[in-house]
Amino acid sequence: MPANSPSIGQGLLIRAGYLRFWEGKIAYLPLGQRVLTALQRLLDEEMNHLGAQQVTLPLSVTPNPLSVAPIPWKTLEGIWDSTESETSLAPTHFRTIQTLAQRDLQTYRQLPCTLYTYTHLAAAPWERLAPLRLTQALVLESFALTGASSALEGVQRRYLQAAWNVLHRLGIPVRWAQAGPPDSLTPQMLWVPHPQGDLAILSCPQGDYAALEAFATYAKPEPIPEPLLPLEPIPTPGVQTIRDLAGFLNLPEARLAKAVFYLAQTKEEAEEFLVLALVRGDRTLSEAKLAAALGAHRLRPASPEAITAIGAVPGYASPIGLKEGVRILVDDLIPHSPNLVAGANRPDTHMRHVNFGRDFSADQVTDLTLAQDGDPCPHCRAPLERHMGLPVAWLGALGALETVTFLEEDGQPHPLYGGYFRLNLEAVLLALAEQHHDPQGLKWPVILAPFAVHLIALGGRKAPRVIEEAERLYGLLQAAGVSVLYDDRDTSPGVKFNDADLIGLPLRLTLSPRTLETAAVEAKWRGEAESQIIPLAEVLEWVPRRLAERSTPPRRREFTA
Repeated sequence: MPANSPSIGQGLLIRAGYLRFWEGKIAYLPLGQRVLTALQRLLDEEMNHLGAQQVTLPLSVTPNPLSVAPIPWKTLEGIWDSTESETSLAPTHFRTIQTLAQRDLQTYRQLPCTLYTYTHLAAAPWERLAPLRLTQALVLESFALTGASSALEGVQRRYLQAAWNVLHRLGIPVRWAQAGPPDSLTPQMLWVPHPQGDLAILSCPQGDYAALEAFATYAKPEPIPEPLLPLEPIPTPGVQTIRDLAGFLNLPEARLAKAVFYLAQTKEEAEEFLVLALVRGDRTLSEAKLAAALGAHRLRPASPEAITAIGAVPGYASPIGLKEGVRILVDDLIPHSPNLVAGANRPDTHMRHVNFGRDFSADQVTDLTLAQDGDPCPHCRAPLERHMGLPVAWLGALGALETVTFLEEDGQPHPLYGGYFRLNLEAVLLALAEQHHDPQGLKWPVILAPFAVHLIALGGRKAPRVIEEAERLYGLLQAAGVSVLYDDRDTSPGVKFNDADLIGLPLRLTLSPRTLETAAVEAKWRGEAESQIIPLAEVLEWVPRRLAERSTPPRRREFTA
């Protein structure tokens, strides 16, 4: 395996000469380019089945002027702090599509309209596949334009079905998940389980619920009701963390309240504003949920100076008695949790018996905490399971396109609605390599292999008749429409067989002095232990027939979440 290869499958792609990685980008060598072309051919078939038409679009270098709130992302480095174009799941070609729609889609007779393109894009944080951290991705990006918002759900379903069909044919165990907060514009994603992936997904083993960990919801507990007790200050010298406070007071962390301060910025508000997020001490704040609740595209920790300016004390802060100038968001578990311990906004002091509604209020009460492995499913209460995976595709609704209208049958202008779909081709190929290999090398399915047949001639210069017959067979197979990689190197059989297993073509045909004595060729399918002898007179009929049998797509299945 190459030094520092990120995973087995990806290391095999490098060793077999399919591609190279450098500076966060992939270079496709001839074998890799053929695989990529085959994948694009499969995608073209599905997009055509979907009624989509291929176009070539210029990239927009400015942020997307979307009418929907961007979906923020927490990068591996910590709290994200990026521009809207880097933190939105919305497509890069949106501005171009909107301009084209303004100019060329005039009436309902032209709808629906679905377009797609292939392009290299700078990879957003959620597309930087672990452990490669690719900064650039080759993607299929598609847009569906309709005349009614109600049609967008059907558009998303058809996109999911198209991606599902391709990945199912390739034998990739793709799964579905929500990729944003649960609302009408929730982005969705397809992902592949992989232990080295850096996307955490929580899913229900008994139902159809799955979501990115950052946005996953869970059935929150109902604390036992109890009388509201009067506020009581308690000295807590030097105790500033939830863990230390729980130990100091000998209380479970569920009886504590945790305040976290941020500076946020939205598209509508040019200036940053201070935010206090309050969650129960036993739960972890989801910065993605907080940013989504605020509609913020920028979020960063607040400075001590910003915190003290509103009368709060770092390490001992709470919403009690604060000055104006802070936006307070409270997790929806807090109002149901009576008599909590929270900061007193005084040094070395906390308050007992803090209660929402009586002692403080909030600008917004919503779900702000991360779901965890084992939390109850929001639908059936079965324990959620946590998985790591690679993202493959994203899709969602754009809602009404600003300033774009068309004439309905009644002659009146109506807004145009849009949906989008993005599939990362490089993620598909890397997932395929992870799924289809053994210790010897790659194992390509017939429909995606760079060549269908690996033809090997043994004996080299000492066996001129073998070379002559191999070259004749090579020409006949190509004339019959079979793609062939021909190995006529003057090297040992072991080297040739090892290289063939590494490259991973579906069918290996071997000509040698021994097989030539019986006018036959040895045929072996990649991944199968046994080989068989095929008479040379039957090869031109046998090979295309058996390849066709193995490339027949499985019965089309309906997409299931």
